[in-house]
Amino acid sequence: MQHATRGLLAATLTAVALAAPAVSLAAPTVTVRIEGASATLLEQTTVTLDGRPTPAPGNCPANTVAAAIEKATAGNWDRQAFTSTILGESHTFTQNDYWGEWLNEKYGGGACSDVVAEGDRVVMMADVSGSSFEPTVVPLTLTGAPARVSPGTPFTVQVDKYTAPTGSPGEGVKAPAGGATIRGAGVTTAADGKATVTLTQRGETTLKASLPGTQTGGLVIDSRSPAVTVCVTDGADGFCGTTKPGQPPAPQPTTLPAPCQTLGDDGLCGTKDTRAPGGSIASVTEQQRFARGKGPRTLAGRATDAQGIAKVQLRLTRTNGRTCQRFDGARERLVTTKKCGAANATFFDAGTSADWSYLLPSALPKGRYVLDVRSTDSTGNVDRTLQRGRNRVVFFVS
Repeated sequence: MQHATRGLLAATLTAVALAAPAVSLAAPTVTVRIEGASATLLEQTTVTLDGRPTPAPGNCPANTVAAAIEKATAGNWDRQAFTSTILGESHTFTQNDYWGEWLNEKYGGGACSDVVAEGDRVVMMADVSGSSFEPTVVPLTLTGAPARVSPGTPFTVQVDKYTAPTGSPGEGVKAPAGGATIRGAGVTTAADGKATVTLTQRGETTLKASLPGTQTGGLVIDSRSPAVTVCVTDGADGFCGTTKPGQPPAPQPTTLPAPCQTLGDDGLCGTKDTRAPGGSIASVTEQQRFARGKGPRTLAGRATDAQGIAKVQLRLTRTNGRTCQRFDGARERLVTTKKCGAANATFFDAGTSADWSYLLPSALPKGRYVLDVRSTDSTGNVDRTLQRGRNRVVFFVS
């Protein structure tokens, strides 16, 4: 799954970070919005995650931005670690365009690694990279609109923009969005981001702010806000759930139970469980470097599966010059091997907890390390596919 951040763009242009931190057991409810180059592909939609990793080839951990996109799009995206297509629209950097990820109006650090919590807001937007790999298409917010208003009664709205000047994950500098057009109201914001709106047409009106793109040449994409609905009524005209005098009340909508949801091979809804669990490493990130004497002692991460985790195993190998070693779980120490490479080492048990951790007897010495995690679910499915940054990390101790 993809979100191209500044550092990743410098290396791969459209890569997304795959390092996966531990994720919460609770399945959060979040909102997801997908903004294409010329139109909104998915307006802000509320979804509740199900605690499962995304399907292959991404295999992103549960409760991440990637899992939210999977849920909101019903799987209609390419599920790739280097995503180029969402809801049928592709951005492959041929015009410096890519899919930008934002979480709570802050520039994302990778859809496979950014963990979502209850109430979080996810936005994926078609973007064009700036000269310093900073995003040029940014989230807008539209606030101040009442849910209900009387016809002809003016109200003031505020449009703000959130920028990431250096393109670093976590940036989200808030500023008024002057010159933004508010569709549905026919007004433009002043320099302070404010505009006065007056609606006279009774019933629901959808307001949505947009700010012209600032790119020069090539693909130009507007920044947009989520849509906001305002219902116009005098309280007794039959609009917005009201009733005209002398008429019966409007019928109340009925809520149908949600259908059982399954990927078809996860053991849910009566299906046979043939899906391997998703494992990730949280305590060490890909290519992380530790100072001398500061090597990690605790190895930790998370394994996720709808049917539960039965076993988590680790494999740790070290090379330092011509010396090759593996960690022996029975003897709890590094032992020298005749052959180098992770394939010549064995896995050792790290417990049965989904949120696993393993305490090493001492800090790791100088060397290059490869740490692998292998998870087995309660029906015997094994996560055997190793992916750098997810269930395999390479790190160094000086």
